[in-house]
Amino acid sequence: MFAAPKRDVGVSGGTFFRDRINRTSSMSRIKTHVKKGDQVEIIAGNHKGRRGTVLLVNAIKGRVTVEGGRPIIKATKATEAEPDGGLKTIDGPVHISNVKKVG
Repeated sequence: MFAAPKRDVGVSGGTFFRDRINRTSSMSRIKTHVKKGDQVEIIAGNHKGRRGTVLLVNAIKGRVTVEGGRPIIKATKATEAEPDGGLKTIDGPVHISNVKKVG
């Protein structure tokens, strides 16, 4: 008849990541070795050796978008804003540990 009390189950229950996101988003910033506008080189993965400018840094996910670093072809529908639908090439994210600051 009585319900058992809920208990904190740690990592498997998902509380670890939820607490980490809440702490980092409201209290402090996550320090990264690159920032928007830096010149970087991709040092690992299929796109190794490519150089470009950092367009976006997502510190919580640990991802960096490099201009021309990892092109992705994306299918888009025709809309009023983009009357020509079809295939568009965008820059995809790379893990932050796979980039090195140049200069």
